[in-house]
Amino acid sequence: MQTRDAWAHSIKLGILPQAWGPLGKGNALSHPTVLALAKKYGITPAQLLLGWELQLGFCVIPKSKSPKRLQENLDAVRLTLTEAELLALAELNTGKTDRFYPYEFNPNCFGIIPEGGLRPRD
Repeated sequence: MQTRDAWAHSIKLGILPQAWGPLGKGNALSHPTVLALAKKYGITPAQLLLGWELQLGFCVIPKSKSPKRLQENLDAVRLTLTEAELLALAELNTGKTDRFYPYEFNPNCFGIIPEGGLRPRD
């Protein structure tokens, strides 16, 4: 099954996609796009990525033992990115399974749903 089809089928069944390791082992935290958007919103790069994934409709599962980072993770829910920013972050996919999405994910197959999340393009 194609990723786009699997995604749409999961959503129809009420299955919430999960982001395990939503920070991509830290690989994306220093990307220029991530840094610029984090600076724009006055948040950490980790908060930006978590907020982005939450806005796309993922259930994110970040790991931290630090009370400060735990609070930062919770605060990420307040972030609201523009459609252009959501798509700019989606286009950072390198095709590696340790960043953002599995290799078969193609952000060009999806459109942003105004209330949050992605939907397959027609």
